[in-house]
Formats: sequence, C-alpha cells, structure tokens
Amino acid sequence: LALKGSNYAGLLERHRIHTKNVEHIVDSLRNERIEVRLVKRREYNEETVRWADAVISAGGDGTMLLAASKVFDKFKPVIGVNTDPERSEGHLCLPVRYTHSFPEALQKLYRGEFRWQWRQRIRLYLEGTGINTTPVDLHEQQLSQEQHSRAHINERFQDQRSDISGPHLLPVRALNEVFIGESLSSRYAVCSVLFRENFKSCKPSFKFSLHRASYYEISVDDGPWEKQKSSGLNVCTGTGSKAW
Repeated sequence: LALKGSNYAGLLERHRIHTKNVEHIVDSLRNERIEVRLVKRREYNEETVRWADAVISAGGDGTMLLAASKVFDKFKPVIGVNTDPERSEGHLCLPVRYTHSFPEALQKLYRGEFRWQWRQRIRLYLEGTGINTTPVDLHEQQLSQEQHSRAHINERFQDQRSDISGPHLLPVRALNEVFIGESLSSRYAVCSVLFRENFKSCKPSFKFSLHRASYYEISVDDGPWEKQKSSGLNVCTGTGSKAW
C-alpha cells in the first residue's frame, strides 16, 4: 500500500478508532440488556432489518445512507453514530459528543428527551425491458471492463426477446439522491509515450477520461417527453439537496 501512495499506518489507526467506537456502542446496548446483532456492510440485508426494532449505523453519513436505504417501515427508527468524529462531520448522525458517551444518548432515549426528525425518501419503480429484478449493490460487486462488456452484450440479446414489464418496485429507498445514467459513464485509459532526448529515455504516462454521454427522454408528472443528452440525471431529496 505504501508503494501505491497510501498511508498504511494512518489507515490502520482509523480502523482502530472505528472498531473501538463500535465496541463502545455494542457494549452500551448490551449493558442495558438490549439484544444486539452486529452486522457488517455486506451482511446487512432485509432479514436483518425485519429482525430489528431499531437500526443503528456506526460509521459516517455514507453508512447512514446505506442503513436507511433498506428500511421500508417509516416507523422503524434509524440512528446514526459517527465513529470517526475527529475527521468526519456526520450531518446525518447524532452529535459527536455521543460517540464517546453513548450511554448518555440511551438514557435520553429512555426518558423521551428527544424529537423525531422525519426525512423524505424516494421510492423507485422501473418499467421496461431487460430490468434486473435483483439489483446489485455497488459495494458488493465490481465488474472489470471485460466482464462489463460481456454483461451488456448478454443484456442486449435478452432485451430483444423480453416483453415489456409492468412497474417494478426496487427494494431500496433513497434518502439522499438518485442518479440515473449509463452504468459505465466514464472510464480511464492509460497510455505511455517514449521520449528520447540527449540519449536519455523517459516514459511518462498520460491518463485520459473517456466519458460516455447518456441519451434519454424525460417526462415529469405525465408532461410532454423531452430528449436530453448529458452525463446523467440526479434527483435529490431535501436531505440530498442540502448535501449538494
């Protein structure tokens, strides 16, 4: 990692701080005789959400967004705790003073010394051909360029045979924003050029970003369809518009 420019010692220290704060949260809950199921990002699924009476995300705003996306019941509370308050703001999380004193936050919850903050989320329906009924989370799967191209070739053949499907509700709720565009909107190409000067050779590398524009038609509230060409479309909630 050091050869690639990463600070291994710094990464290890951030991980240690995060792990320590997560253990503090779990111990505080269990000391109050609250049953806890600790799951990592890849293990967080609908079954876990159904099991829980409340969901606590330990991380930053990104972790909070992921935790909220799979909670469909609007009456199930989602509580965010910032586990790295020295480096992260955590606007969607509890005030940073509760990171190291989580029992104090629990006591306030018991006494009702808090107020609910309701946030709007976006529900998504897809309608058309070639819709993937089991979406893939980006943090769960990464495709290489070769795999991606092969997948798109297969999708084109499937689209020719598939019928138009009815509205399909995606199993997520967007708390921040929804981006609609090409699945491979940009990629990098690296080339090397060899220069010779005064009998010395140098080989600098140039990195180019190749952008693929999205062509689409858009209609808002059953209005007229308009053709658009851009890198994509971003639909924000009230929470997301503040972030942007």
